[in-house]
Amino acid sequence: MRCPFAALGVFFFFLVTLSLRAAESPAVAGSTPLTADECSRVIRRSIYNVNFKSDDPMFLGWIKSCVAGTDHNTRRLYNCVFAATYSDSLDCAYKERGVDRSKTDPVLAARVVGDTGGFEGQVWSMTKAVYKDTDPHRVFDPYTRERYLSERDNILRSLGRTPPVDGHVPMRSQHSEVKAGGTSYWIVREDYTDLQLVKIIHDDKNGSDVVTCGRYGSRNPVDISKGYCAALLEKFLHVALIES
Repeated sequence: MRCPFAALGVFFFFLVTLSLRAAESPAVAGSTPLTADECSRVIRRSIYNVNFKSDDPMFLGWIKSCVAGTDHNTRRLYNCVFAATYSDSLDCAYKERGVDRSKTDPVLAARVVGDTGGFEGQVWSMTKAVYKDTDPHRVFDPYTRERYLSERDNILRSLGRTPPVDGHVPMRSQHSEVKAGGTSYWIVREDYTDLQLVKIIHDDKNGSDVVTCGRYGSRNPVDISKGYCAALLEKFLHVALIES
């Protein structure tokens, strides 16, 4: 699940992992060591294509550690990260360490490759400041939109691919209202190349609660009644919704 600082979270996770020599462990027996080029690819992909100069001491240290097969930098990790365009590199890193994140956060068990999303609450003054003259029940705020689209672009760049030339303008957008238990929920959808965004809003007297569901690399519409999006709604808004 993503939050506004997800990319930074991944960055610092790998920063700590690649720096802690006390946690070093040899590559899995029988696995083929990663080359320097492969190490560069997996590191850049894992930190969303953060740019380093070729002679950056920290980056070179990571490459050296990776080539040596320490810090869980294995062929298995590499294969996991590049199994699909939008594989979650953080999931791969935890998996390589034998950690199942869904045991502490069961919502994660509902994800498939490409799924992303999150939750945020906003007081009315913040909503007015963010949306200005636009209706939050009809559009995404520019910060949330840019966050997910920038992640798409940086993932593609890290794979040596050119991001879509869409100007971060949706190909399609729509909005609707759904009622459940007498309560209104507003649904906003925006479709981009390689990214679908859906947000579900619930208002009260203090502000609004917003669940965002995203899917990278799939043309199948995000169904808010199933899978990861439904799990997020149950966890944060305590509701099950079906669009008509």
